[in-house]
Amino acid sequence: MTDPMQFMREEFDKIDKKLVDLLEQRFELSEKIGVYKKGMNIAIEDVTREGQVLQNIAGMTTARCSDNIVTIYQSILDESKKVQLAIESE
Repeated sequence: MTDPMQFMREEFDKIDKKLVDLLEQRFELSEKIGVYKKGMNIAIEDVTREGQVLQNIAGMTTARCSDNIVTIYQSILDESKKVQLAIESE
């Protein structure tokens, strides 16, 4: 018989792998956007777009965890800007 805690931890591991894969894809796209913005002389920070993204994310989540996910997404947006800033300074 499988220990319930071990089973849940294994489920976490599977989810974490998917999250890492998706985040890697997202940051690769952030790099491409950074290159585009640099070439087109577009500012890295777009407060309007960030607000739209966070609003969209909040609308996709359940009420119970909405604030947590929006907080995580704010960090993802901040890290995406860092990726783009690194490209801008090249």
